[in-house]
Amino acid sequence: MNLIRPASRTTLAVLLVGVLSPLSFESSATASVKTPESLRWPVAGDSSALVATAQSHLAVGTDAGMDIWSATSEAQPVGPRSGVQVEIYDINWSSNGRYLAWIQAPHSANSTSPQLVEYDLTTKRYEVWTSNNPFSGLVPGPEGIVASDLSGTDLRQFKVNFASPKVIKLPVSAFTTLSAYGAGFLANEFSFPSSGPTGKASPIARVSVAGVVSSTRVALPAIPNVSSPGFEITTASANGDLEGAELGDHTDICGVGPSSVIYIANTLTGRVTWQGPPAPRAKGSVLRVQSLAFSPGGVLDATMLNCDATFGAGLSTSLWENTGRGWHQIGSGVLSAARGPGGVLATVSGYLAFQHSASFPTPIPAGAQRLYIGGKWIPLGARAHEIAWSP
Repeated sequence: MNLIRPASRTTLAVLLVGVLSPLSFESSATASVKTPESLRWPVAGDSSALVATAQSHLAVGTDAGMDIWSATSEAQPVGPRSGVQVEIYDINWSSNGRYLAWIQAPHSANSTSPQLVEYDLTTKRYEVWTSNNPFSGLVPGPEGIVASDLSGTDLRQFKVNFASPKVIKLPVSAFTTLSAYGAGFLANEFSFPSSGPTGKASPIARVSVAGVVSSTRVALPAIPNVSSPGFEITTASANGDLEGAELGDHTDICGVGPSSVIYIANTLTGRVTWQGPPAPRAKGSVLRVQSLAFSPGGVLDATMLNCDATFGAGLSTSLWENTGRGWHQIGSGVLSAARGPGGVLATVSGYLAFQHSASFPTPIPAGAQRLYIGGKWIPLGARAHEIAWSP
């Protein structure tokens, strides 16, 4: 799960139940609940007393590098430390929870090539590779990292003790997005209708780390028209059974048009639903996805940007949750959130600010950026950014 940045993808999924036809589209009602400020760091339902199990690990990307927190120890620094402020993104765990991968880059507009890092939770060792290619997802494993580049047609395998990655060509004309999960990727090929509301759908395929492509039972609807922003953010569940895709314009962060709609696809049943958090009451304001993450039990947590008519000093954020019965706002001032095993909720506080030195605004996390787990503040040595629970 990533904080949104240019050409990045975040994670999203919900639990879908029932046996349906191979492909169907449904709309779902939404709901909004005003949350008192005293419940700023909530845990859904009656799970407020839950704590993370001893086997649970939370990866926490900070300004200083990667930390790993567990219920049996304080947050421990892992991976490279350079002494300069860094950005951490594209965090992903292997399906067995042993390997952790992330991208780490100096926090600078003129930063050098980013580092791909893999950490072995068992041996406490890490490997680092440097690449000039931008990536949209990492899958860690015992032999190294398999990364999808932004071309949508290539994978790159970074192996231990090999300086240069192996390029794996995918047998497709073009994939628009590749979303990483514990053992591979879900891939989307977007399409546009030739006329009217009916048109070719956007099928979802499964891609192994070896580059083998296989079809699934599900497809997203066609993009409304050629000027539509399309599904700008996609994600895969940890086991690759579910995919979520946000339809909303992120041009210059907030774009134009109404609040985002999130499509949720089940690759096993073929079911697709769509729904979106209710828009803020303020006139001229819409909601755009900031970060998304799902729990092992299927609860979806989404932090959303409250896009005002003018950005001003920055954009505030709100936390929404979907347990399969529509959306409810459960917090505010949250940059990222994720539920781990047992339903415990981890959050990072803050909002989105902007650097205006370039020709367009560059989003940067801002605010206290504190980590909370189960409602408890967890002190860190640096400001937190992204978080991701181990399976």
